[in-house]
Amino acid sequence: MDRQQTRQNRCVWVGKSLLGLIALCWVCVESTASPSIDGQEIIIDDFSGNHVGAFPAGWATWRKDIRLARRVYSVQQEDGNAYLHARDDGASVILRKELRSWNPKQYPILTWRWRARVLPKGGDERRRETNDSANAVYVVLSENWFHIPRTLKYVWSTTVPVGTVYRRPGIGWPYVIVLQSGPQRLGSWVSERVNVYADYRRLFGEEPPARAVGIGLMTDQNSTRAGSEGDYDDFILERR
Repeated sequence: MDRQQTRQNRCVWVGKSLLGLIALCWVCVESTASPSIDGQEIIIDDFSGNHVGAFPAGWATWRKDIRLARRVYSVQQEDGNAYLHARDDGASVILRKELRSWNPKQYPILTWRWRARVLPKGGDERRRETNDSANAVYVVLSENWFHIPRTLKYVWSTTVPVGTVYRRPGIGWPYVIVLQSGPQRLGSWVSERVNVYADYRRLFGEEPPARAVGIGLMTDQNSTRAGSEGDYDDFILERR
């Protein structure tokens, strides 16, 4: 192979790599709803004000058609309380809400409630072929100049032990942090409280910027094809 052909092949490879990086980006679409702020806490969403069965207002999708998301996510009501229900059909859609005005140093604590209904059988977030979760909450505090996010992913796992922190090799993969695991609390609401600022500094080894990117949610079964169903509610940011 001559020198010119080698340069051409190298350019093609670089071009494809750049396209791949761009495809991983957190796509920016303006949110239609603003968080409620009272000084000590920011209510991101409690899903009230939505019609039962509707797609949640103020949320968009990441890299997927909104029509796929409408098949998976809907606001439901139980004992007068609205919450987000998710049952994946293989679409594997991440919902996202932009929070560009969120300063994670001022509001480092994220709290929410979630409930796993159906755990994807054999789900193990450490392996590509079993990377499914009944519930997952993504936190994106920064992104690089390619708009590739640096992501924390808190999960309710089927099999991975609580406390596990893992990141698969490669560009753009999130740090998976297991908060709940297994069927012991299946069907019950569980409250979570995490310091995303501290987790980011510990795992990425740097200070997050003063403006975050947003959060995301996903219930999926596209790898195991074994069923996956969960609920989400009451996302709140708190001061220290």
